Amino acid sequence: MVGQGTFGVVYKAQDKETEKIVAIKKVFQDPNYRNREFTIVKELNHPNNIKVSNYFFTKGEENPDESYLNLVMDYIPETMYRV
Repeated sequence: MVGQGTFGVVYKAQDKETEKIVAIKKVFQDPNYRNREFTIVKELNHPNNIKVSNYFFTKGEENPDESYLNLVMDYIPETMYRV
């Protein structure tokens, strides 16, 4: 785990196919609300935005009725706060 915020947790991982280091942001999917972040970042195409290279859904570990969206993005070791 490399970060945690109000809406999710970010993990550092390695893509098994490309061996590239990636960031995976795990976000709870509330069935009553649409995930606007996912819709927006999937459609954005700008050099100043991180691209979502892949995504997948997982079930909750303690509660299998919970669903999580996992966004796979480029890993950037810097934060806006530190910059």
